[in-house]
Order: sequence, then C-alpha cells, then structure tokens
Amino acid sequence: MASQLDRPTNCSWRRPPESLILEKFKVHLWLAQLDLVEPDFNRLEILLDARERERSHRFHYQPHRKWFIARRAILRLLLGQYTGLNPAQLRYDLGPAGKPHLAAHKMDQTITFSISHSQGVALFGFARCRRIGVDLESMRPLTDMEQLVTHVFSSREKDAYFALPTGRRQEAFFRCWTAKEAFLKALGDGLSLGLDHFDILPEPDTRMRLQSVRGDPEAPERWLLDNITPLDGFAAAVAVEKSRFPEPIGRDPIGTIESFIYPVGTLNRVLTESRGTSAQYALNRLLQNPGQASK
Repeated sequence: MASQLDRPTNCSWRRPPESLILEKFKVHLWLAQLDLVEPDFNRLEILLDARERERSHRFHYQPHRKWFIARRAILRLLLGQYTGLNPAQLRYDLGPAGKPHLAAHKMDQTITFSISHSQGVALFGFARCRRIGVDLESMRPLTDMEQLVTHVFSSREKDAYFALPTGRRQEAFFRCWTAKEAFLKALGDGLSLGLDHFDILPEPDTRMRLQSVRGDPEAPERWLLDNITPLDGFAAAVAVEKSRFPEPIGRDPIGTIESFIYPVGTLNRVLTESRGTSAQYALNRLLQNPGQASK
C-alpha cells in the first residue's frame, strides 16, 4: 500500500539531491513518515547519545518510542550531512526553554534547526545564521477548540476566528496555532512570551503574518511566517528571521524554501542489509549515504 508521502499534497515536496547545500538565504524543510521505519529501528540507537537513549526508554508505548528514536536518528543524519561531522558524535546544548542547538565545541554553529512531530509524521527545518521554528499538527476535531481560542488567542485573533463560518474554523484554528507555535519555537525562549501576547491572524487562504508583538513593535519587520501543506489532514508552519545577507533580486522575502521527503527507505534498506552484523557496521553503512533517496 502506498504511503502518505507517496501522495504529497504540495508538488514542491521532492526527493533530496545527492549533495545538500544550504545557502544563507535558503530554508530546508524535511518531511519523514516515521511509521514506515523498519521493526529493527532499535539499531538506530547507536546514533543517539546517552541522554537521548535514556529518554527513549521512558516511552512505554512502543510506537512512541519508535517515533522518538527514528526522528532523533534522522535529525543526526541530516545534521551530519550539513556539517560534514559524524552524526553519532554531534553534541547538543539546550537553550533556556529546552530548545536544542549544536554545542559550541568544534561544531558548525551557523546551522540552526527545529523539529516537530504529530501522529507518526516528523517535520525538520534547517537554516543558517538565523533562528527558525517549525510546527506540525494533525488536524482533527477538538472538543475544546473554542475554549482554547478563548484562553490562548489574542483579542484580534479571537475576533477573526469567531467571524469565520463554522465550517472554516477548524482549518483556521490549526493554521493559526501552528504559526504561533513555530514562532515561539524560533524564539527559543517562548515561555517568556504568552500565546496571547502577539497577533497572527487566522485567515484560512492567505499566508499567516505576524501582525504585532507586545513590547516589541519592530518584531513583524524581523520575522517571516509561512504555512506549509505537508500531507492531507495536517497543518504546519515555519517561522524564520529575515536573512541578514543579500538575497537575489525578486526572491521571496522568507528566502527559498526547499522541501524534501526524507527517504525512509534508505534507513530500512541499511537496517535490513546489516542484520546479523555489528551495530558499528550498521552505523558505517548509514553514514555512507544518509540523505540520498533509496534506489
């Protein structure tokens, strides 16, 4: 049976090139369907550090543990390609709100990244020299949706939401919610800014825009938002600082967004081919072509 990622709803999602180049005016997004990772996913733990392995064992529900290990392994493999470093040797530091970033020692700190996941699907965002945040949500009926709007949306957002016909409110909610979450993730210290302290108007059929931030009137000029169409039934958004570097004339102000489908088949092939061998052999095979499409 074909996977969801075989039927992407946005034609810009494509298989990755053999050589990844992330320029300063670009944003790279990756979509991975974690449910498709082979049952041998435990072998991917060799890519994780001790803290990540300890966290993985806290999951009692097996699919959640699988998704955690798979998305952390994929993140490391992608960062390894961008930095040229061994994915298993990458080290993270945590920001004040727990957002991970590459540790300073001997690592490429120009790379910034953000991760989000929902219902076995993961979204990864990468940029250079500027903060980035992504958020992904499965769109589903929420019995407390209007209560959430009342308590966490700003006054302008609430007015815009309740002015919409009932049939358009669910999509508007998730488009606005993912944009707000992506912005907070990009800030990295979002706990200091309440969800109702900034305005992103929930218009269902236009790009979300940061309208205002309490106490920071210039913020809308520094930040850009875009909604993403990942899969049927999902909403997603990316928030990124405007590039401090000259961009080609005529280019979208958010920069060029290149969107890739992560080739889970590559992981599965390596896991299958390395059965009965050492974990180190499996790791060596993963490092040969961690981001190339499965042939």
